[in-house]
Amino acid sequence: MNRKSYKNDIENSDIRLKKILQMSAFLSLSVIFQIAETFIIIPFFLPGIKLGLANIITIVVLYIYGTKAAFKIGLMRVVLSGILRNGLGINFLFSLMGMLLSVSASSFLKKSNRLSVVGVSIGGANFHVIGQIMVASFIYKTNLLYVSYLPYMLLVTLITGSVTGYLAERILKRVDFEIF
Repeated sequence: MNRKSYKNDIENSDIRLKKILQMSAFLSLSVIFQIAETFIIIPFFLPGIKLGLANIITIVVLYIYGTKAAFKIGLMRVVLSGILRNGLGINFLFSLMGMLLSVSASSFLKKSNRLSVVGVSIGGANFHVIGQIMVASFIYKTNLLYVSYLPYMLLVTLITGSVTGYLAERILKRVDFEIF
């Protein structure tokens, strides 16, 4: 092995290590946010409303590293949070389906280049709720949830998606992420 090749191998391994460390920090933050928001009580007439703080990290990762990384962070967050919080039961299924649809929709909306970060976040929040209602309708074997619960939840996601999108946008503008 010549000296130049050895130097390139070391530089490449340093870059890989930095990316792994940065993604680990994103994952840790998203798990902390998801668990922490279970302690935030939102006085609303609809059960199950959450701010979606972990989605701030997912949106940031989507804009920095792309769809594949956002799916990885989202999946690992849902699994780790499920294990740490209450196991891999029904709540895990709600989170998983919501995350899958949310990241898919957010990725699609981001690629369209027609929406701001806030718009992409609102779209992701809407599809997160749609995914959760799909799971609930399947588990409870009813389609009434679509008619009765979904419209109210979509209104709530306008607020929560706006808040998380605004915070993600501020982070993306203010923090100089070193992209690996």
